Amino acid sequence: HLAFLLLFLLTACGVTAQNADSRITGLEVELERLQSERAILEIPECFALAMDTLGASPAGGQAEAKAIMQECYTDDASIKAYIIGNPDPILVADNLDAFISQIRASFDRSAYVITLHLMGNKKLSFMEDDTAKLLSRSITPHFVNGTGTERDGTVDLVPGRFEDEVVLVDGVWKSQKKTIYIDAFWITKGTVVALPSGGN
Repeated sequence: HLAFLLLFLLTACGVTAQNADSRITGLEVELERLQSERAILEIPECFALAMDTLGASPAGGQAEAKAIMQECYTDDASIKAYIIGNPDPILVADNLDAFISQIRASFDRSAYVITLHLMGNKKLSFMEDDTAKLLSRSITPHFVNGTGTERDGTVDLVPGRFEDEVVLVDGVWKSQKKTIYIDAFWITKGTVVALPSGGN
């Protein structure tokens, strides 16, 4: 009877150890997935920060914007932009340099002195262990000044949708393909007010 009891206890302990190992493995997998989700869901904010760096740097900011985008986009990322109702893209870029250059030129033509890409809803879908698709939305006011025309004081409101195809590159989640859809373009008229210097 003692031998049987000992065998029973050893067997029970072995099963318990196996269950514990299984739980630990499951938690590690879940933690890795949560870390991946967090990293991917930060890509829209990374993009927004890069765009607003350009928006706040008239005729400059390209190097800073590229450095930001390189944290969450591959250097050869393919980026296209469409206006709703038009099947032809208004922007086509095969790498970050080309994309940033085109955005810089667009901001310059429009005399934007600041942009605010306010990111909203997001939906993430894992395709494989190392690929995912991310959908997101934004509303982006673009402020105009310095043209010497009636455009001064204008705020262009641009709601948009984004589709990112994301891949795991050397342990880092990055977008390799981005499609931008501009849903509308509202032009509002305001007044540029000079703020007093030296105060809060």
